[in-house]
Amino acid sequence: MCSSDLTLETSVTPNQGGTYSSRSIQVGSPQIRTAAAEARQALLKMASDRLGLAPTQLSVAKGVVSGGGKTVSYGELIGGKRFNIAFTGNAPTKATSSYKLVGAKFPRNDMPEVVNGTRTYMHHLRVDGMLHGRVVRPRGQRAYGAGARIVSIDESSLRDIPGARVLRRGDFLGVVAPSEWDAVRAARDLKVVWDETPSLPPFDGLHAHMRAAKTADTVVLDTGNASDAFERAAHRSTFSARCPYQSHAPFAPNCALADVKADSALVMCSSQDIYGARRVLAPLLGLKEQQIRVQFCDGAGTYGRSCYDDVAQAAALLSQLAHAPVRVQFMRADEHGWDPYGPAHIGEVRAAADADGRIVAYEYHGWHHHWSLIETSQQLAQGSAPDEWPNLVSQQVSPQNCGAMYAIANKRLVDHRLTTANYLRAGWLRSPLDLSMAFASEQAIDAPIPSPGGRAESTSSPAT
Repeated sequence: MCSSDLTLETSVTPNQGGTYSSRSIQVGSPQIRTAAAEARQALLKMASDRLGLAPTQLSVAKGVVSGGGKTVSYGELIGGKRFNIAFTGNAPTKATSSYKLVGAKFPRNDMPEVVNGTRTYMHHLRVDGMLHGRVVRPRGQRAYGAGARIVSIDESSLRDIPGARVLRRGDFLGVVAPSEWDAVRAARDLKVVWDETPSLPPFDGLHAHMRAAKTADTVVLDTGNASDAFERAAHRSTFSARCPYQSHAPFAPNCALADVKADSALVMCSSQDIYGARRVLAPLLGLKEQQIRVQFCDGAGTYGRSCYDDVAQAAALLSQLAHAPVRVQFMRADEHGWDPYGPAHIGEVRAAADADGRIVAYEYHGWHHHWSLIETSQQLAQGSAPDEWPNLVSQQVSPQNCGAMYAIANKRLVDHRLTTANYLRAGWLRSPLDLSMAFASEQAIDAPIPSPGGRAESTSSPAT
């Protein structure tokens, strides 16, 4: 259904994990190469038996095995049978010096349809009998874990919209209609009373709230003796940065299409991890993972984890409730108000230099919370408790960004992870926390050193 002939789908393609963190080449490439080497070795053994020649006497070019004046193709060797061999990981891979394709330039055959506007993206997909759906939520989120509790719904507010239906599971609420514009109108006009109890500090008090919160502290790096070096330094500077939440704001709203039946489901979406998406959809729909097909389709570019899994869950839930295929496209308020933002951050930095301006000491303390693990649709539908990703290095104060480009003998980096869920939903946003940390760090490093004449200190504390 998507533009690519190579459909990425849980029932077809192997599970190589998510395509985040630059994993496609870094992790996926070695996996594919070792699997290809294993297949080549098995095919050479089959060709050896067929042609009566030792594998060392054979060569392969464009899928054809040759030797001793004889040839046989890979297709002829397989002969329509299932090629299912045990993977050992021991087959020799090609030396990089023998590469012919990697590193070579090839035409981008996919670009013409991108440029002329004929490429099929997720948003263009339609199926027979499909309904259009929209989620109904407050325009902005409360604290992660507080959700959006429904007090009352007046379904009669939609009586003038033809075919519009209100669908609900728990506090997950949506509408469907045969016409997309009618679904948009229904989501806009449905009268819902929400529990508006405040659950977050005002934004101007956010960072003070974070700074005073309970934390789990980790010394990420401690080299030399930073305390002594600061005491002896001729020049010292400090910088305190108060960095906001940052929205992913994708180039187009996230979209998904689902067809959920009693014993099967097809979900088309732009997830970065189709197997991970399937794993969460199974208990949400009451199906086994093997009964669900998740198919990737091109969507809008996004730097990090936006709402692509959330909209997939929403489409699946509405399809199951409507007993029909449902296409859901998020609206601006759904994206911007319920985005898993790049986390807010506090960076407190101090640096010290000797009389010649050489950096002799550096210390960074960072406060932030981790990424949210539970999507909004799942949380509202199941009443799921808030949960966070495990303590990955990409969620901590980063040695690669905090003073790493300078030769500093005495360095100390401390991560202060907020341990409560009384914050907004969060997810990775390229590059996770690094923009905030790099800004804070470089402001401290770039503080001007006064003219010679004694020890000097500079302090600044703006909000970014």
